[in-house]
Amino acid sequence: MSSISVQASREESFVSRKDRRYRWRAVVAVCSLVALLSACTLQKHYGVSTHTLPVTGNCNTSRITEVGAALPLSGPEGMLGNQYLTGVKLAVSQTNNTHGILTKNNCLELLYKNTDDNVHVGDQAVLDLVNGEVVTFLIAPFQSSVIQFTGSDLGLSGIPNTTFSSLNETRVRNNYPMTFPTQPDSSVQASVLAAYANKQRWTTAAVASLGDPAGKQAAEEFKKDFAKHGGRVVGSVTIRPGRSFSASDLSPLQADKPQVLIVIGDTLRVGQPLIARQKLGWTVPTLATAYASDQAVVSKLTPEGKNGVFILVPDRVVLPAKAKGPSDPSMVGFLKRLKSFLHVSTLSGSIIPYAESYDGTMMLATAANSINSTAPANIQTYLENANYQGLLAAYNYTSTRHTGVSASELTLAALTTLSDGFFHSPPKK
Repeated sequence: MSSISVQASREESFVSRKDRRYRWRAVVAVCSLVALLSACTLQKHYGVSTHTLPVTGNCNTSRITEVGAALPLSGPEGMLGNQYLTGVKLAVSQTNNTHGILTKNNCLELLYKNTDDNVHVGDQAVLDLVNGEVVTFLIAPFQSSVIQFTGSDLGLSGIPNTTFSSLNETRVRNNYPMTFPTQPDSSVQASVLAAYANKQRWTTAAVASLGDPAGKQAAEEFKKDFAKHGGRVVGSVTIRPGRSFSASDLSPLQADKPQVLIVIGDTLRVGQPLIARQKLGWTVPTLATAYASDQAVVSKLTPEGKNGVFILVPDRVVLPAKAKGPSDPSMVGFLKRLKSFLHVSTLSGSIIPYAESYDGTMMLATAANSINSTAPANIQTYLENANYQGLLAAYNYTSTRHTGVSASELTLAALTTLSDGFFHSPPKK
């Protein structure tokens, strides 16, 4: 098929999606009328139930723009999925409370589905939101196994979307032209971890990595980058999905006597080696990716278990040693709204997942407002030139690669300094 015919078919698909949206709304309207006389049941799309967040705010409630989200809200990643969903909800609320999007002040309406940490359900959820409910923007699944399974269902959806996965493939514009990730990719994370280890003059490392596609990528990338600096991986272990990880799984690495332990992954399972390390009483310096600082993990670690653990994070969440909170007005406002939403006075884990999903959702809404358009091609062009400034980073996307977060935006912070969602730099000597 020629490039002209491909482009034509995509343009036709946008038109047909719009038509289907109005037909779907017409069905809802008819059912509402028929319901006065008899029962009317709307068939559940692809077997994946949809939840709708009520629309409120200072926007035009007669004009609706849908935002779809496919996230695991139950299962082993349910807590992380709900944290991401909270960030999305806050972004939708903030947008609607500031007059919505476009010159006609459209309200955003959030439709979300629970993928339950299942690749088949995740794929169906994406298909449902794109082709059934015909959302304008999409919050894509973050588990790399789900993204890899969805393949072209996400890559060629034609819907501007964001994801919180570190899977390298999502940065390749030809594969995912409408995907704008807000988490650093596996290659970037591995390079920063290797550079830090080299700076500490560590020459031997052990690696514990997730057994999903992104975890495997990051482990291999770290091994290569560490070797470039003269380092050597002396042992490795895989954190396998669906299986428990205990001290006995980590103990062979302890026997290898590495100078540093590297823990890599982009889900809550990265916390399992830290818990195992604590049970072993192993005090080896440890570098771990961001979700080792999630409340689901830190709540299971003692002060001794946190000692010697350093977390790879955006440098914007690392505050001066004596700072009681962030100084950036945008982050201050977000933190206040987040605590109000959660009904807490203090965050027990990192603010990162909430801010990451907030950034991804606000990025899409801001793009629409900046160009007064929700046309996918226009959103794509804008984001590939905007260098969008979010809470966590300046997100860089180009017409060839959707990198998002660069290595220069990242740093390592001591887990022991985590307080109320933020890390703190060591006192100056």
